[in-house]
Amino acid sequence: MAPALEIVLVKATEAYVQDQSVINPMLEQLAATKGASGIYHGLAPEDGTLVLFVVWDAITDHHALMADKVRYGALGAAFARAADLSTANMFHVYLDHLAFLDAPLVSFVHALPKAGVGADALAGPLAALNARPVPAGGRPGGGAKAVEKDEFVELYGWDDVKAFEEASGQQEVKQLLQQFSEVAEVAKKGRLQVVAYKKYQA
Repeated sequence: MAPALEIVLVKATEAYVQDQSVINPMLEQLAATKGASGIYHGLAPEDGTLVLFVVWDAITDHHALMADKVRYGALGAAFARAADLSTANMFHVYLDHLAFLDAPLVSFVHALPKAGVGADALAGPLAALNARPVPAGGRPGGGAKAVEKDEFVELYGWDDVKAFEEASGQQEVKQLLQQFSEVAEVAKKGRLQVVAYKKYQA
């Protein structure tokens, strides 16, 4: 089975904004956990969201950690230095590509179905976006529905801001994003420079 990507969206503390290394004690514990094969984090300056990506060999490895009350509690206590855990939203997705994680810049969109719209309605526009050739300066990620809930993400890596802006300005992309916006409510979006604490090796 493909690795599971854990995504955590959470409000960063001022300590993390000033010095992202405050998250390292938690990441050190996480990196020693069975199945945690890749760990990345970054700050979305648009709204101060801390984004954490963890590549798990299997989603059951993460479930096992969550079931260990002592270790999971210690992780939470360490994480609280970097994040306001009361605002945390955590879920898993399966993506065909994880190359975006090692890009200098990562764009993300987190969306929910609009009221009265079924989750299946978001799948078409996302599939069309994912089917497009990788643009110049882009590193594939993709879009997917969360395993646990009717929430969606679209993730992509970029060599620089110029590559992102040029790709976003293409007419076909604009049309697909318009179709997506007709059925989806964007909860968060942004661009972040991702720090690789533990690089994922496929």
